[in-house]
Amino acid sequence: MATATASTKKQRPPATLNRADWRTSKAKQLVAQDVIDGLIPMEGEIDVEAIFNEHYVGHSFFKDFPFDKIRYKDRFTSIQKAVKKHKDWAQCDSEKFLQDRALHPPPDKNIRGELRWKGSEAQQFLKVDMEQGLHLQMKPRELHKTRDAYKLFGERVFQQHIDQQKQSVKEFDEVTKQRRYKNKTLGDKSLSRKNGGTLNADAA
Repeated sequence: MATATASTKKQRPPATLNRADWRTSKAKQLVAQDVIDGLIPMEGEIDVEAIFNEHYVGHSFFKDFPFDKIRYKDRFTSIQKAVKKHKDWAQCDSEKFLQDRALHPPPDKNIRGELRWKGSEAQQFLKVDMEQGLHLQMKPRELHKTRDAYKLFGERVFQQHIDQQKQSVKEFDEVTKQRRYKNKTLGDKSLSRKNGGTLNADAA
């Protein structure tokens, strides 16, 4: 029995080639973005081999990650759980903020008659979005367009508050910040194939 087990293990392909790291790879980002976009179910059992053959076989992002059904099932399941968890967090934060705002509405304008950033929906949403690393994935003017709450403020003001939020987390050392954003950032909107979009399988 031990010999058969050893033989089976030898027949499995290596986890990675060329010292590639799945955790920080474009391959993982693409799978995560496909889960976010709904191309792969966020929950439930999936046919790992069918999904791999449909979306990823022959894709350059996956050249250093040979297909192995057991290994890819673990990878896909882990990504599904992570995406769902972060979406649940964002939804919960949003709901709690809106409930609190309904109970304690602050003045919406300052003494100059301008919209007040402090206590605004934009401030709360920016905190959530930056915790998820969205400011690392897109330029400020692109992030500014993603929420109606942001559009109530000019792009320059919005940029200033991104810079202020960055400053507020400087107590974290660089290693801690990298770990934090790596754990919270899933997917990459530039890789999205939603709504019929396609990504060249030979893309580097």
